[in-house]
Amino acid sequence: MAGRMPGRRPGLGRRQGFAGWRTPVIAGREAIDIESKLVHEWRVTRLTGLGIPWPVAEADADRVDRHQIARLVRRGCPPMLALRIVV
Repeated sequence: MAGRMPGRRPGLGRRQGFAGWRTPVIAGREAIDIESKLVHEWRVTRLTGLGIPWPVAEADADRVDRHQIARLVRRGCPPMLALRIVV
């Protein structure tokens, strides 16, 4: 048992693993849709972290530069005013 990684069955190569661990293959357009949805959710989270209300962040997440808003907020600009300036 020495040298064996926890949670792995003996004899299985590094690429094989358990079938339950494998990520389903997503092809083409569906993969792009999932990725863009995740990016959108990440942007919404970042904007709400700057103080922008969730519904507003949800609506504007894909059309604003979060970095510009963050710079303005760090300099004392209220988050909603910073959003108006950037949009």
